[in-house]
Amino acid sequence: MALRKLDHNAYTVGWVSALDCELIAARALLDEEDEALEPALHDANFYVLGRFEKHNVVITSTSGYGTNAATQAVTNMIRSFPNIRFGLMVGIGGAVPGEPNPSQPMKDIRLGDIVVSEPKGNHGGVLNYDMGKWRNDSEFSIESHLNSPPSILRQAVTQLRLDHRFRKGKMKQYTEQAIDLIRHLPDVDDASFPGWEEDRLFKADYDHVNPRHKDCRDCNSTQIVERSPRPSTIPAVHYGLIASGNAVMRSATLRDRLRDAWNVKCFEMEAAGLMNHFPCLIIRGLCDYSDSHKAKRWQAYAAVVAAAYAKDLLRIIGLERIKSTEAATDNMKEVINAISHVDDGVQKLRNAIDDTYRRKILDWLSPIDHESEQSDFFATRQESTGQWFLDSDEFQRWVNEPKQTLLCQGIPGAGKTVMTSIVVHDLHQRFSQVKGIGITYVYGNFLRRTEQQLSAILSSLLKQLCQSFLQLPPCVTEAYERFWTLRVHPSPEKLLHMLGTVMTSSQKTYVVVDALDEIETSDGTCRQLLAALFRLQQVAPMSLIASSRHVADITSTFRANGSHIMEIRALDDDIRSYIDSQLNKARPFVSGDQQLRSRIKETIVQAVDGMFLLAKLHLDSLGDKICKADIKTALTSLPTGGDAYDRVYDESMDRINSQTENLKNLARRALMWTVCTKSLLTVEGLQRALAITSAKKALDADNMPDIDLVIEVCSGLIKFDEKSKVIRLVHFTAQEYFQRKWKTWFADAHSEIAWACVFYLTWGKPKPEYGTEAPDSQWPSLYDYASSNWQYHALLDPTDDIFTRRLLEDPSIVAHWDQTTSPRCFCDDGPSTGCFIAPTNASPLHFAVYHGTETSVRLLLERGADCNKEDKYQRTPLAWAAEQSAVAAARSLLDTGANINHVDYLGCTPLSYAAAWGSPEMIQLLIDRGAIADRPDNAGQTAFAKTCYREDRDATIPIFVAHDPALVAELTDVEILDDIVQWARAHKGEEFVRMIEEKGPPEAKSASLLVASREGDIDDVKRLIREGANPDYREPVWGRSALSQAAEYDETAVVSHLLKNGVDPDMLDINGCADSQNNEGNTPLMWAIRNGHFGPFCALLEHGADPSKAADDKDRGGGLHFAAELDRIEMIEILLKKGTQINDCDNHYRQQTPLSSAAERGHLQSVRLLLDRGADPKSADVNGRQPLSWAAQNGHTQVVDCLLEKTRDDIDLEDDTGKTPLCYAAMNGRGDVVGMLLSKGAQHSVKDRDGHDPLHYALQSGNKAAIEAFSANRIPVTI
Repeated sequence: MALRKLDHNAYTVGWVSALDCELIAARALLDEEDEALEPALHDANFYVLGRFEKHNVVITSTSGYGTNAATQAVTNMIRSFPNIRFGLMVGIGGAVPGEPNPSQPMKDIRLGDIVVSEPKGNHGGVLNYDMGKWRNDSEFSIESHLNSPPSILRQAVTQLRLDHRFRKGKMKQYTEQAIDLIRHLPDVDDASFPGWEEDRLFKADYDHVNPRHKDCRDCNSTQIVERSPRPSTIPAVHYGLIASGNAVMRSATLRDRLRDAWNVKCFEMEAAGLMNHFPCLIIRGLCDYSDSHKAKRWQAYAAVVAAAYAKDLLRIIGLERIKSTEAATDNMKEVINAISHVDDGVQKLRNAIDDTYRRKILDWLSPIDHESEQSDFFATRQESTGQWFLDSDEFQRWVNEPKQTLLCQGIPGAGKTVMTSIVVHDLHQRFSQVKGIGITYVYGNFLRRTEQQLSAILSSLLKQLCQSFLQLPPCVTEAYERFWTLRVHPSPEKLLHMLGTVMTSSQKTYVVVDALDEIETSDGTCRQLLAALFRLQQVAPMSLIASSRHVADITSTFRANGSHIMEIRALDDDIRSYIDSQLNKARPFVSGDQQLRSRIKETIVQAVDGMFLLAKLHLDSLGDKICKADIKTALTSLPTGGDAYDRVYDESMDRINSQTENLKNLARRALMWTVCTKSLLTVEGLQRALAITSAKKALDADNMPDIDLVIEVCSGLIKFDEKSKVIRLVHFTAQEYFQRKWKTWFADAHSEIAWACVFYLTWGKPKPEYGTEAPDSQWPSLYDYASSNWQYHALLDPTDDIFTRRLLEDPSIVAHWDQTTSPRCFCDDGPSTGCFIAPTNASPLHFAVYHGTETSVRLLLERGADCNKEDKYQRTPLAWAAEQSAVAAARSLLDTGANINHVDYLGCTPLSYAAAWGSPEMIQLLIDRGAIADRPDNAGQTAFAKTCYREDRDATIPIFVAHDPALVAELTDVEILDDIVQWARAHKGEEFVRMIEEKGPPEAKSASLLVASREGDIDDVKRLIREGANPDYREPVWGRSALSQAAEYDETAVVSHLLKNGVDPDMLDINGCADSQNNEGNTPLMWAIRNGHFGPFCALLEHGADPSKAADDKDRGGGLHFAAELDRIEMIEILLKKGTQINDCDNHYRQQTPLSSAAERGHLQSVRLLLDRGADPKSADVNGRQPLSWAAQNGHTQVVDCLLEKTRDDIDLEDDTGKTPLCYAAMNGRGDVVGMLLSKGAQHSVKDRDGHDPLHYALQSGNKAAIEAFSANRIPVTI
C-alpha cells in the first residue's frame, strides 16, 4: 500500500527520543507511517513521520546525549515542521528508589515502571541538577527553575491517571503490540519483560565490582535490598520530579541525596534542554537504579512501556484542543535565533572540553614529550650539515617510494642521532601541510631502557600519529574507554592492532627509530619492535628508517626483510664547518689567527676519521690552553683510532682532577649523579642533589650550585637539553666509558646516593596526606627520584644497610614513612585496579619489606618483629612483599612463620597481590609454598582471575595453570585463551592441551584449532573439527580465522581440509568483533598472495574463492591488485585466466588499476605481463594519473621504457593538475628518467595548472642529476 504524503504543516505533535531502542519502540507503535519529507535547510535531524490514533506525529532523535543535543534537535524539528503544538520526550531513565514498602509493593519504584514529569512547588516537573549546588550536606539549592508542561498535557495526564486507576486505557494493549512486532525484527534486542529475577537493587554503598562485565555476575548477592514481590508485571506509573543533567547518574549516594532533598523520582539527560523553550512532557521508562549497576537488559522493555504510555496519552487528546493550542514556534523564537548565531564563548568552551579529553587520552597513551626530544637533538645540528644525506639516492628513494626500509649504520659518534633529528625535521617541513601523511619517531636511550619496553614504544608511536588527527581515531578512544576503566594498559598486540588501523587509514606513514642498539636487547625488546614494525609494513603504507651502530643481529634482521643499508659518517666538510663555528667563540688569540684555525681544523679532521663527537671532545680539550704553543703541542697528540674515546675521556678526567679541591669535588659528585643514577635527572634535580652533603644537616636552596658552573667544571662531559631541562652525559660512549671505570672515579657512588636519598626522604616533616605536594615543595624533582630509587642504590652497597640504620636510630621515622609510602591496594572498580593508599598505619617491618633490603627484614625479624602484623587494611608484611616482588624478603617472612593465606579486609591474600602486580618469581614462590590459587576475594575474584588482566600474563598465567590445570575453566577472555593455548602447545605437550580444550570455556577447542592451523598440524586440525571446534572462529585481536592463518603460513593441507569442511573461502578478517567499523578485510586468498604461497592460493581458487572480491578496507583492492603490487607473476597469470577484470580500480583513495600498482613499484615483469594480456596503458586513477606517470615519479627506467612502447604518442599526457610524466620525474630528482623522456620527445615547456614547467620542479628539488639531464638535452638552465 502506498504511504500517505502530507505537507509539513499537517504535523502537530513532536516526539523526541535519544536511543535506538526508544526510536524502535516509537516506530513500532505507529498506526500508520507516512512518506518522508525534505527537512529545512541546515536541519541534520532524521525523521519518522506517521499517525498515532488521530494525531499526525513527527518522531526525531537527538544527535547525542545531554541537554544541548536535545535543544538542537527540537529547534531543527520546529523549523522543519512549524505547526507542531507540543512535544513528548519519550525514552528510558534511571529510577530513584526509596525505602521498600512491604505492604504496597506497587508504590515501590521498580525497573520497568514509568515516571511522568509532574510540577512540584516552583518546579515544572524537571529539576536541572547541573544548575544546583549543595549549601550543606542536606540542602540542595536550585539556581534554575524550568517551565511546566502546557495545560493541554497536564489535563490529559490527570485524565489518564484516573483512567488507569479504574483499569481503563490501552497502555497494556499497546505494550503487547510493540513487543510482538519488535520480536520479529532482525538484529533488534528482545523487548519483552525481563522477569523480576533480573530486577536487583543493590545497597547504596555497594558499587559495581567488575567493569569488564556489564551485568552483575561478580557482584555480591548479599548486598541486594530485600523487597516484597509484586503481584503483576503491569508497570506502575509514578508522577513527580525528574532530575535532568548532562552526565549519566552512576552514584547511588548522590542519587539518594537528591531524592531526600527534592523527592526526585528519576534521572535522565535531555529534558532540561527543552522545558524552558519547548512545551512538552517528559515520559521515562525505568531501566536501572541510577547507580553503578547498569542493567541494559531492561532498556528495550523500558522504552516500550514509555512509548505505550505516550500513545495512550495522545489517545485522549482531542484534535480540536490541539488546534486551539498555540504553535511551539512562538515559544522557540529566541532559542532558534540563538542557535542560528552560536555564541563564540560557548563554542570556545566546547572546544576546550574536547581538547581536555583529547589531551587526557594522549597522555594516557604515552607521557613522553616527543617534541622536546626532537627539539633538543635538532638544536645541536650545525647549520647546513647533513644535507648530503637528504640529497642521497638512498634517502630520496626512501622518502618517495612506497613501503621502503632504510637502515643507517655508523661508528659511535658519527652523528647518527643528529642525522635522525634532521630527517624528522625534513619530514615535517615536507609534509606538515599534507593531509594523510603520518610522521612518528622514537629516540633510543641507554638510560631509559626500562622505560623503553615494547608497549611504551608502540604507545609513543601511536600517540604521535594521533596528534595529527583533528578527531582521535575511534579505535583509540574506544581502547581508552575500555582500558582506562580497568586501570590497565593495552597489550603490545592491541597497540599493534591500533597502529595498523591508524596507519591503514593514512595515505602514508613515516616511522623513524634512532639508536636501535640502545633499546634493550637482553629481553628481546629490540627484536620484538622490529618484528612489529615489519609486520605493520605488510598491512599498511608505511616506510621505516632506523639508525644503529654496527650490530650483527640488527643488520641481519633488516637484510632478511629486503631493506637498504647505508653507512653514516660525518663528512669532512661538515666537521670543518662545525669546528669553524666553535672557533669563532674561542679566545681572541685563537679566533683571530687564521693560520692557527686552519691547523686546528685540518688536524682534528684527520684525527677523528668521520666521528663528529670526537671533534667536539678534541675541541673541548683545547679549551684550557693558555697560549698558541700549548695548542700546537696538544694537536700533536690527539687520540685517534679504536681507543680514541677512552683516551679522550681519561684526559677529561685528568683535567677535572687538576682543578681546585672544591671544583674537583663538585665535578666528581655531578658526574656521579649523572652516571650512576637509574634515570635522567632534571637540572633542578641535580642541583638539589648536589646541595645534600654529610656536612650540611638541613636542606637549603642556598646550597645549590649554579648549573653553568657545574657544566664548566665537568670539562664537557655533561650537558643539559634546553627544552626538556634534562641533564645527560655528552654521548653513549661516555656512558660506556664510565660503566667500565666508575669504580675508579666514584668508588662509593651508590652508598653516597642512597644516603642522600634516605636523608632527603626522612628529613623534615612528613607529607600531610598522600597526593598532596611535599611541604618542602621546592624539592619535588629529587623527591620523586629518591622515593622511587633509593633502595636500588642501597642494594648495590651490601656493606651498609642504610635503611635499617636510619630506622633503628630513630623509630619515629616510621610515622614519616607512613605518609610517604603508598603500596597498591585493590579498589572496588575492577579486579586489576590498583589504588595507591596512605597512610597505612603499618609497622617498621612493613616498611622494611617495601623500602629495604633482605638484610633489613632479617634484622627486624631477629629483633622480634611480628611477621603477621596487620596494617590499617589488614595486610601483612608478606602481602606488601608480594606486591613489591620482594622475593628474598618474602622467603625470610615465610621461613619465620608468615601466614601465606592471610586474608585482608577485601578478602585478598598475598597471592592476590602477587598475581596482579608481582613478578613471576614471586608468584612461583607463593604457589610452591602452598598459597591457594582459587580462593575468591570479597568481589568473587580469584588470584588467577587477577593475573589474567596483566599485560605480561603470558609469563604469569602458565604458572597458575601448571599448578592447577582446572583453573582454565575461569578463562572468559578469548584473547587470553589464545595466549594460553599457544603456550601450552609449545611447552606442555598433547595431554595438557587436551585438558585445556576439555576444561576450558566453550571457545577453547576453536582457539586450539587456530593455533594448529597456523602450525600446519593437519592431524590435530582434523581431530578438533571432529570434536566440535568451530572452523569459522576468529581470534579476537586481528579477527583472523583458521583458514586465513593457514593461508598465511603456507599450510596447503590445512587449507584444503578446512575448505572441504565448508569454510567460506572468501571469509574476511574482522578486527576484534563482527560489527567493527575498522576492518582490515583481507580474505584468505589475499594472505596467500601477500606471502607468495602458491599451494594455498591454488587450493582456495579450486574451492571457489573470488579473486576479484575487494576487501572492506578502503586501502585494499582485489587479488589481482595484490598480486601486481607484490610482483607475483604466476599468480597474475592464473587470476587472469580465471577472468579477473584487468582494468578494475582498487579501493585505495587513488583508485589505481593493477598496471598502475605494478608500474609505481617498478615491477617490470608484472607490467609486461599485464600489457601483453590487454591492460590499458592509459588507465587513469582518480587524479588522472596513468601508469607512466607513477613509473616516472619513482625512477623506474625499465618500466618507463616498456610503457613508452605502448604509449609513445601519449608521453606528455597530463593528469588533473596538468603535470606530465616528465614533470613528476623532474620534481622527484629522477635524472635517468628525465633524460629518457626528453630523448624520446617529451615536451619540456608544458606547464601545469600552477604555471610551472618540469625544469622549474627540477630546480626546486635541487637534484643535480635531474638538472643536468635538461642541460644534456640542450635545454637552457637558468638558476
